[in-house]
Amino acid sequence: MVKKFLASFLIFFLVLDSQLFSRELTFLPSYIIGDAPLSLLKKDKPDTGVSELLAFYTNQNFEVGLSSFSSVRNIITSMNEDLSRKPSRDLISRICSDLETDYVVQNEVDFSGASDLGSTLIHTMTYDCGGRLIYSQESILKQDFYSDMEKHALKAFSYLNPKRPEKFLGNPNQKQEVIFGIDLSGSLSSDSRELISFIEGTLGSDLSIGLALFGQKGMKVVQPSLNHENIRDVLKRVRFSGSIDSDVLASYLSKLKSNLVFSGYKNRKFILFSDATTGGKSSYKLVSATQDLTSMGLKVYILTGSYFDYNDMNIYRKAARSSGQNLHQIIHEQSLGTQKGLKKIFLFDRKVYVDHSGKQTLRDIDINELQLIPEGEIYRYVDFPHPNNLFEIFQKSTGEKVIQKSPVTSNIREVAEKLVFNAQKSILKTSRKILLKQGKHTNWIYLKEIDDSYLNQDISVQLTFRKSFTEASGFINIPEETKIISGDIPRYLLLEPTEIVKSLNNTSKDKIVSFLKGKVLEIK
Repeated sequence: MVKKFLASFLIFFLVLDSQLFSRELTFLPSYIIGDAPLSLLKKDKPDTGVSELLAFYTNQNFEVGLSSFSSVRNIITSMNEDLSRKPSRDLISRICSDLETDYVVQNEVDFSGASDLGSTLIHTMTYDCGGRLIYSQESILKQDFYSDMEKHALKAFSYLNPKRPEKFLGNPNQKQEVIFGIDLSGSLSSDSRELISFIEGTLGSDLSIGLALFGQKGMKVVQPSLNHENIRDVLKRVRFSGSIDSDVLASYLSKLKSNLVFSGYKNRKFILFSDATTGGKSSYKLVSATQDLTSMGLKVYILTGSYFDYNDMNIYRKAARSSGQNLHQIIHEQSLGTQKGLKKIFLFDRKVYVDHSGKQTLRDIDINELQLIPEGEIYRYVDFPHPNNLFEIFQKSTGEKVIQKSPVTSNIREVAEKLVFNAQKSILKTSRKILLKQGKHTNWIYLKEIDDSYLNQDISVQLTFRKSFTEASGFINIPEETKIISGDIPRYLLLEPTEIVKSLNNTSKDKIVSFLKGKVLEIK
């Protein structure tokens, strides 16, 4: 009993000591049992691939330095070391001496019971420079290989200091409170999901965030707070259905005033996203409810679509102006495949535009370069322009037959970012993009900044992809979390589009980190 206590105390002391002093880890090639699936074999050798992937996730989540894998390989080769399940003391001692590392990590991965990466067993062992095992962790990778590997890294290296996440901030010197009001009407579901995805991206920042959900069955309010766990849980359970009119919306906003708890924040914003129609009713109730919220010290921003009739649009404009703001409309876009090539059609402020080049995007659109379809012509084809009838307007106005059409997308994330963080740039010019060629494939990648000298250069890019309910691919990269890197990259994270979609769909996370390698063909 005493020996068991002393052993436990020794491990505890070593782990505590590592938290205080450890800054460098060295990962050995993994010991592999069984045959790895083809999806991994075509990327890299399993012994190298697994270690590089686990090292990457460790570096992403903890304050730690990593020895280069090439240096480790050179030492193993020079010693003629035959790696087994447990590294020799001589190898560990040599690595610690040559690389000045604190701990050596060895993984054992059993693929023998795996079916397409299901039920893969991984065992990670951490040794000190004396060759003593100080920490050990086993996991079964059942659901998603990449997500489960990251979870395993969090457990296997829990003795390290966690890395502080980068906060998603506008002006770090200006504390503010933001309350999002979302209409749960079914007609808004695609755009609202994009807005919710944006909100989820702000969770964990130092914004005080609140939420108000408006639906047929009532209103759900989450008070503004710096603790975002409640909002995170509520957003996961959001469902869209039915519709509400402007009077019902106004009554919800009036109730919201009495429900909101007063806070000491000087910079308070309420961002309302709705397409509630007025049905020919007066603007009085909506204007009055908006003014009530403004009287609480809230800056009220109304965000909506571009497809109302004149009466409804004027009522929304009056409500926005009553709070001292302009009405904010999102832009809708649809890609259309025709016999003459790719074309795009845009809807903004009840106006419909055509891009015959097919090259314009919501992120860098220039309205002046688009063809405006005359208003009188539009109303010969449809009652009013709407995201659901854009392709019909295109066909009848151009005479070109649409062979294939993409889902309708919008720039709601860019508009929301501007409203929350007071972006000075136009919402249509939030990033640059590069055309990256990888073998036979090319991809447009968005970055916050890139130097033109990268044109025609081979580069490696680290990206974060998020779920997108409006992109045909089902995902899109986040410019703020996309960067050009140098040095080695984990080849297991050179993911194909199908792998990205699978990983995003198989986990509760709405983001995944990946890498791309290729030649820059174009910069915009």
